[in-house]
Amino acid sequence: MSKRAADRDGLYRVPNSPYWRCSFVDATGKRIRRSTGETDKVKAKLILADWVSRDGKKQEAPRTILRSFEELMLGYLNNGRTLKGRLRSSRTLERDEGCIAALNQQFGAYLLQMDGVAEDAYPGEVLNGAAVLVYVEKRRLANVGDSAIRRELAVLGAAITGANAQLHWGIVDPTRHRKPPQSEGRLRWITIDEALNCIGALSIPPATANPRNPKGGCDGSL
Repeated sequence: MSKRAADRDGLYRVPNSPYWRCSFVDATGKRIRRSTGETDKVKAKLILADWVSRDGKKQEAPRTILRSFEELMLGYLNNGRTLKGRLRSSRTLERDEGCIAALNQQFGAYLLQMDGVAEDAYPGEVLNGAAVLVYVEKRRLANVGDSAIRRELAVLGAAITGANAQLHWGIVDPTRHRKPPQSEGRLRWITIDEALNCIGALSIPPATANPRNPKGGCDGSL
């Protein structure tokens, strides 16, 4: 047997052995050389074909389906229901459409961040936590209040939650813990006159004096 025979795909024999040996490359690119344990060449070929079909055939990696921001939002609007299953009112739908329009200006061409998918697997920009923080700052620079930004990101988070729960998309929600803080509301100090009026309204009128005890209180009588 020449060394070349063992380095090529197929069958070969070695001196002083009645058995056919085989050589092939497995799915990792490694060359495999082993004995078929057969002296009959036809049977040895069948064994080789079986090994190649199982060990030599490259298995394709499962294809990851990437989802886009546009695909997510179209599904959210077409669903027409809240996360609790109630139909969205026309007023709620109009508000959601306004929020989505604002989000679309920044994220319209973005891909969604899928759970377990490495960053370098995406062919374009990814809607991740860093992108959300940039969005918040851009909206603030455009003089948009934090409460409005919270509503916009809440719609995005609701769309992702719905897609994960109903369609099992496996999207990472980048809005979690990245919304602007809840506003404490407007604080107004009252005037002195308003304070006196409040105190007066809370004052308890004096009890009617007991004729037997003009000073009030208990006189000890039954």
